[in-house]
Amino acid sequence: PKLKKQNTMKLDVLTCVVLSFLLFSYLNFSNAQKSSNDTFLENWITELLPIVGNQTVLDLSFPGSHDSMTWDLSNYVSDNANDIPPGLAWILHELGDFVDIGNFARNQSKTQGLNMTDQLNAGLRFIDFRIVYSSGPGETPSSGNIDWYCLHFMESNNLAVSYLQDAKDWLDSHPKEILTMWLSYHGNTCDVGYPPEITTEEKQMFWKNVTTLFDGYLFNTSQHSLNTTTINELIDSNQRLILFVSDYANFTNNSTLAIDGCMIDNQLSGDVSNVTNDYNLIKNTFINANVTKENDKKENKFFLYSMAGSAPQQQIEYAALMHYLQIPLLERRFKELCSDLFNIPNMSWCPNHLQDISQLTNYYNQVVLDEVITENLNFPNAIYIDAVDKNGNIRTGTQLFGDDYVNFNYDDDGEFPDSTHTTTGYAYSYTIILYNIIKNCDIYGPNQPEICTSLYNYVSSQRALNPVQHWDDKYGRNKNWPSY
Repeated sequence: PKLKKQNTMKLDVLTCVVLSFLLFSYLNFSNAQKSSNDTFLENWITELLPIVGNQTVLDLSFPGSHDSMTWDLSNYVSDNANDIPPGLAWILHELGDFVDIGNFARNQSKTQGLNMTDQLNAGLRFIDFRIVYSSGPGETPSSGNIDWYCLHFMESNNLAVSYLQDAKDWLDSHPKEILTMWLSYHGNTCDVGYPPEITTEEKQMFWKNVTTLFDGYLFNTSQHSLNTTTINELIDSNQRLILFVSDYANFTNNSTLAIDGCMIDNQLSGDVSNVTNDYNLIKNTFINANVTKENDKKENKFFLYSMAGSAPQQQIEYAALMHYLQIPLLERRFKELCSDLFNIPNMSWCPNHLQDISQLTNYYNQVVLDEVITENLNFPNAIYIDAVDKNGNIRTGTQLFGDDYVNFNYDDDGEFPDSTHTTTGYAYSYTIILYNIIKNCDIYGPNQPEICTSLYNYVSSQRALNPVQHWDDKYGRNKNWPSY
């Protein structure tokens, strides 16, 4: 019996060793697979080259972000901030974060949680890059430290050129990827947009820095045309960065290394306060997108569509009253009035951050994005949208994210949302990539090459990991409303 027990013990040890080895091998294999899969989004154009290489940028569709650099906004209103008089902007800049002004205003301006590199790695190939000439955070105009920063009312923590450096470094390490970027003040295409206080000389000094940084990468309109140059030709010439620039003449001195912002056909969706109308507007745009793209291509125009969230006009007022007064009885009333602005059933909450509204907007917009695949609709040349998350998702859940919102969640009336849907997202990038695969493989008819099948199967499987999801909560999500 003693010998039998010893043999049994040896067998148990041997079994553990074998199982441990198999588990270790499996984990290594799984991790290797995960690492390999993780690179697809950051190299998706490279992966699709066999089927899209002979197409032009104006034949394809790209996932993009709106107000792309708001992930790194400071607590300082920029000099020459958008939507207010320059004098008021100067005063607010001087006040900084006095009585929490900067923090509150920043929360009403931030729409993104990922930095430039993470956005590009998430599959985004359109960047909405907004800039302003301003004294820096904590600086005054008299200090002489005035330069170009990114903005959305608030200015960025770092110089605009530092974020462009990140894009340049990314292009260096992804030699077959294409990127389109739009430089503007506040999303103006043909309008000058920039305040008159910013001189042409100051604009062109920044432009010189841009052309120096991206030397050799910039699409040259004296050598190529956007509606005839193929993706393969862009890669072969290494002219892989297409820059649209608003206030083109003053900013670039009519440089051939940029395209006039007027050549963007920029169309806008509605807002989340009228979900049904917004859905119908977006769907109608997608139904007619191919016609729009064909017409725009003849004129060398880039069809861009915004699906960004915007707040009802009085939301900021109620959010400010709740933030500063903090009187329970009044706070409950302000919350009721604020939630009523959104016209969403069962919503009993006032969003305190613009990114809250972005993620709520994404929750309802995921439906029509998905219908492009399920109902054979069409995408524009690019969509730009808020709250783009890792893995190419758009955040539809309730938890905010970004460096300053780490582990941030609502504490509304002492309650936290159901953790099931705090970080839920929809497969935004994979949906647009799948659309490109379908449209470019349909050209072959029934004799599609094997690459079409393998790409379709892989991207479909990744898209299925983050499908449309619906649920009920008091933060504006409804499982059975509206009836589309």
